[in-house]
Amino acid sequence: MRTALRARSRPAPIAAATAAAAALALLPAAQRRAAADITGFDAFAPINETRDDLSTTTYNGYYADPDNGGTMFQVTASGISGQAVSGFATTRQDATNFVAKYTYLATGGSADAVGFVIQNDTRGLTARGNGGGDAGFSGPAGAGVKPGVGYFISPYYANADGTLKGATAISVDAAVGKSYFYNGAVNTRDNHPVDVAISYSAAAGTMFIKLTDVATGATYYRSDSVDVPTAIAGTTGYVGFTGGTGGATATQKVSKFTFDSRPAPTGTAYAPIGVTGFTKDVIVEAGATSMAAAVTARFDASNRWGLFQKGQNAANPTAGLPLDGVVTSSATDATHTFRLASAAGNNAIQLNGSTPAGTLVLTDPVAYTGLSILASTGNGSGAFDVRVVHSNGAPDEVVSMVIAPDWFNRGGYAMTGGGRVRENSTTGAFEYDNLNAANPRLYQQDVPLTDTTSPISRLEMTYVAGAGDTFVFGVSGVPTFPVPEPASAGLLAAGGLAALGRRRRGRAS
Repeated sequence: MRTALRARSRPAPIAAATAAAAALALLPAAQRRAAADITGFDAFAPINETRDDLSTTTYNGYYADPDNGGTMFQVTASGISGQAVSGFATTRQDATNFVAKYTYLATGGSADAVGFVIQNDTRGLTARGNGGGDAGFSGPAGAGVKPGVGYFISPYYANADGTLKGATAISVDAAVGKSYFYNGAVNTRDNHPVDVAISYSAAAGTMFIKLTDVATGATYYRSDSVDVPTAIAGTTGYVGFTGGTGGATATQKVSKFTFDSRPAPTGTAYAPIGVTGFTKDVIVEAGATSMAAAVTARFDASNRWGLFQKGQNAANPTAGLPLDGVVTSSATDATHTFRLASAAGNNAIQLNGSTPAGTLVLTDPVAYTGLSILASTGNGSGAFDVRVVHSNGAPDEVVSMVIAPDWFNRGGYAMTGGGRVRENSTTGAFEYDNLNAANPRLYQQDVPLTDTTSPISRLEMTYVAGAGDTFVFGVSGVPTFPVPEPASAGLLAAGGLAALGRRRRGRAS
């Protein structure tokens, strides 16, 4: 028997809360992390529910989840037609850079859908759209959840091959119908739990989604250009779920929900970090006469395209990536600078299904308040996890689903490739494309950190999914503590010892 849970407030003792606030206020702004994480449904407001039948029984709501621990949200109930249901966490969350994860399960039927939603509807926590295919989100003016954005899973639709496996959709306007797309081998019906992971970067304008069929292990991913701040008319919004049934119904549940908003530190200077561990040479260096001899991997392998360095194209010497060792300011954010490794050696980590892992080792372990990773993916977007390992034995920190956008046309880019190159399939001569244009692009993906005082020794990167090969070209960061110049370090140490000696003598006198 399920035990119903009610959304409730759990205030900390006043003294403890005051002390925590005081401690937070002492931190530099770049070190503060917004208290924006959500786990489970304890912080959700009561659900909003309507349906066609005349029963007054409440079927849906938040329940204990003994199988997975924590809480779950039953959004719709099988056998109850015309349901429209919504439920949202009571505090607005940052929506510029986030990862949301949950498990979706449909049983006892095949309709209609459940959506993960972020919204700023004037109704706030009581916002709800229509039932049926509108899934508690869509509807005409005044009825839909607007402004808002949602990612929907429906068990109703047949796959492209005719098999009944359901489909998914993204909606950025509740007044417009949803266009569903198929999930490949992932089955969102027939009692198949589906793990959902959504990563979003407003800077790149990219939403990356991965589905995993828990019953079969099958996976599906896609990335879309989505402007969440525009869709919700703000940088923060209420986070939650909506759902609905029509004539056909299903019991649809969401469990293991987490929401991690990770806004990047602002107003701080990201500088290049010295690292080793690059595994591939993907940049054709100046003076190279053969692409096959110059690189060990193609950036866009399926189309044979690669990147090249300034000076490599004698007819257009200013086209190409920056020269070795040059510190380059980001094209879209002057607070970020980056430095590429030598074009004549390994200069990137390659991540794909065949080479799923790589590690960058810091040459000088220090603490950072935030990192910015320079990455891109050829012929489609990709995502990877980053495990931050500390040299002092502090617990590792895992930042999941860092997006490496497609090397063409996405926002938030740090530098352009200045063109791309491949060899002519007949003559072997170099041929170029997009010279001195805004594409291809390498992107900065900011990674705020929770532990800002422990020195970082290495970054372990693990491939999540993607359309093409993902490449990581380097990392920049914001040091937690000012790093003294080498010439002054000895003076600072000597001064400190002298002061200590004076204090000791003073105590003895």
